[in-house]
Amino acid sequence: MKYLLLIPGLVIGIAATAFADNGRQPAGLDRESLFRILAGEFAVYRQQYDTAQQYYQAQSATTDDAWLAERATRLSMYSRRYADMLQAARKWRANAPADDNITATFFLSLAYAFNNQPNVALEHMRHVLNKGGETDFTRLVNLLPADHDSEMFYLNELQQASLQHKNHYDLALARAILHNRLGNPAETQNAIEQAVELAPGNPAVVEYAVRLYLKQQRPQQAMAIYHKAIEHNPTDMELRLALARLAMRHDLEEAQKQLQYLLGHSPDDDYIILNLGLAHLRSGQLDKAEEMFQLLLRNRQQVSSANYYLGLVYRQKGDFENAMASFLAVNDPEQRKLAKEQLISLYIDKELYAEAATRIDKSLDTDDRQHREALLQLKARIHEEKGEITQAYSILSSLLDNNPDSIELRYSRAMLAETENRIQQAEQDLRHIINLKPDNALALNALGYTLANKTDRYREAYELIKQAHALLPDDPAILDSLGWVLFRMGETQKALGYLQQAMDAYPDAEIAAHLGEVLWTLGRKDEARDVLRKALDENPSHHLLNQTVKRLNVSL
Repeated sequence: MKYLLLIPGLVIGIAATAFADNGRQPAGLDRESLFRILAGEFAVYRQQYDTAQQYYQAQSATTDDAWLAERATRLSMYSRRYADMLQAARKWRANAPADDNITATFFLSLAYAFNNQPNVALEHMRHVLNKGGETDFTRLVNLLPADHDSEMFYLNELQQASLQHKNHYDLALARAILHNRLGNPAETQNAIEQAVELAPGNPAVVEYAVRLYLKQQRPQQAMAIYHKAIEHNPTDMELRLALARLAMRHDLEEAQKQLQYLLGHSPDDDYIILNLGLAHLRSGQLDKAEEMFQLLLRNRQQVSSANYYLGLVYRQKGDFENAMASFLAVNDPEQRKLAKEQLISLYIDKELYAEAATRIDKSLDTDDRQHREALLQLKARIHEEKGEITQAYSILSSLLDNNPDSIELRYSRAMLAETENRIQQAEQDLRHIINLKPDNALALNALGYTLANKTDRYREAYELIKQAHALLPDDPAILDSLGWVLFRMGETQKALGYLQQAMDAYPDAEIAAHLGEVLWTLGRKDEARDVLRKALDENPSHHLLNQTVKRLNVSL
């Protein structure tokens, strides 16, 4: 009861303060109106914005008070009651004092835009611009219907305004959006570059510029936008985090740098620790990755993820026991499926095929189609490694019946077909992949190498491998293919350069066989022996190496 008795005085106090700020006295409002204002404020306090909007909209409709109209306008916008917003914004502008009139005009412009009156909205926003107020032409453009005539009208108006306000980033950003919608790439680029130059740290400019560059597949330029923004806002952790997320896909060194900085400011942030661990893992820094994932375990954060990625670290280190223990410790239901697949792969790596097959058979009764397919692919891998190519091929073919556009399945079956000299089937599967993804360097290289190695279609093979090389110029497998097809075409000296590059980057037994044969053909027999001998010492049972030595009659 005590609080109820205090309410009338409190109402008058709140209302008096509010109206005193507005140069008005509460005398013109009756007690019921004051109670409604208080009810609206309580609703705002409780984050019941729809209720608050209704109270203020009702009160605004009965008076000419600018403060009530402003409150109703802002709440209507937040609640997306745009017809109410327009009504309240008109009253606000009509009754606002001179020093507040520009703000009211700004909201009135937005209200017209929300109510599908873009030309009136533009007129009011230009008034705000000419009076030196804060504008949001970008929002007006984003609310503009997809109509060519309307877009051209807006663009002409904004270009005219830009002649008078050359250093206005909002105009530049709005023009960039319009040019992009109208299909003008050069003009879009010029406008967004101008916006970035004028406001490099503005969130809207940064977001749009990054999205534009990523759509153009220019991630380095997108990261440069973040760098420029960080120069102006060095303590903005959200910017650094956004850069780190992007860099995780395109520049692991940059991702590590930003995540390390963020970790210094938030040493217990599990998201930062996890992603820094992933960045280390992907860049092959296994000890550093292990340190991060162990830190998560000590902090009892992201335990399942930490165990899963620790398993990957230990697997790459060749630590079978710790890898197995880590995968078994994963308890999140979704991650447990991935851990189970990794665990089975571990057994296959160790040639413990019976144990791997048993675990697969126990897990095949699952409703998760993707997980079931992964298990069956592992079963196919067991058959392949045991030399049971027909069984492996049959499993992959069955999976492809249900998922004919799976690139991974197509590629795996193509490699099995190539092993069995079923060249037509291998080519068919690889071309299916290339039709789906013309820039798939793996499929382009595989098809090119297959044709170079198993047919006399050398020119066709060369063109395919050249495409793959353009996509991944430093890939050792593609360099090897390029060298081998050139050798098959009789360009032995040119082939040597590519094969040596491949061998330097990745000293593989198959590359050694190719390099050794090219050196032998060029008469550099001592060098050829050295290459072949060293490769055989490390891979004594490698089929291609032994076949090459026997065919060339090389005495080692």
